[in-house]
Amino acid sequence: MDKIKQAIFSQSHNNKIDFHSVAFASFSVLRDSLNQKKNFLVIDVGGELTDFFVCQDGVLVENLSFPCGVNSILRNIASHQKTFTSEAKSQLDLYITGKLHKQAREVFERSLNVSRQKWTSSLIEALNLVSGGLVVPEHIVLLGDTKADQIFKNWLQSDDFKKYKLSNSPFKISYMDYSNLSDIHSRPNVARDTCLVFESLFFDKINK
Repeated sequence: MDKIKQAIFSQSHNNKIDFHSVAFASFSVLRDSLNQKKNFLVIDVGGELTDFFVCQDGVLVENLSFPCGVNSILRNIASHQKTFTSEAKSQLDLYITGKLHKQAREVFERSLNVSRQKWTSSLIEALNLVSGGLVVPEHIVLLGDTKADQIFKNWLQSDDFKKYKLSNSPFKISYMDYSNLSDIHSRPNVARDTCLVFESLFFDKINK
């Protein structure tokens, strides 16, 4: 940390340097945006990893990652079908929008099911690691800037996670991206990254 401070100071000459994790920054912004919800689970599937953190009574209590995000799932699908990742992504887009014809859909679903089993078992293993198998909050927030969120939502609604819930009612799953957090998305033709927006809003918050 001292070496990082020295490197930053050599360029900016600013002695006020604080360190925060990405998970804490995201948690802080989400807690503010979710108003009265004090208990929630956040699952970010938007890259190489799935990162999740648990908030109980308004406090970040657990944070863990495992190497199975949407990118790795696309590679698994491409490998299973012996094609390119770009082709797997195109198939995913068509599948989500219901435009994949029947035969291709059946082949794609078989490939997707392999990834589903891997992702579900990885999440269950991660949940078992934190707090000896905690009760998953009823409210789950999905992050990722990806059209695949609906697929992950369906996986979370499966029977695999029954024992982690307080009741038999399904999880209340919502999506969150930059458009829910700030009006900067109104600027046309500008690509936004939710993670960077979280960090920017957090930085603005702690420096007011």
